[in-house]
Amino acid sequence: MLFLFEIIQLLVEETNRYFHHNVDTVDVRRSPLPNVTIQEMCLYLDIIVKMGHNQSDTLKDYRSTLEQYFIASYRNTVKRDRFYHIRRFLHFSDNNKELDKTDKNYE
Repeated sequence: MLFLFEIIQLLVEETNRYFHHNVDTVDVRRSPLPNVTIQEMCLYLDIIVKMGHNQSDTLKDYRSTLEQYFIASYRNTVKRDRFYHIRRFLHFSDNNKELDKTDKNYE
C-alpha cells in the first residue's frame, strides 16, 4: 500500500508541475483550483477504473442523467470540471529532466 501511495504522490507532483508549466494556456475560470491533491487523484483513478467496467460511448455519457447511462457515483465523486482538469494535465514524468539518449533502454 505504501508503494501505491508513493506512486500516486509522484503522479500528483508531476500533474501539478505540468499544469504550472502550461498555465498560460489555461482558462483560469475553468480550472480555478490548479493544484491537484492526493485525495482528488485517488478519486480520479477510482473513476477511471470504474469506467473500464461500465463502458460508454463518450465521456459525457458517464455524467448523463439519462436512465440508460445514469450511474450516481460518477457524478458524486468528482465535479465535472475538476475531472477534466485532472484529465488534461495528468502527467507521469518531469519534462525538465534530460533523458540519456545513449542509454540502451532509451528506446
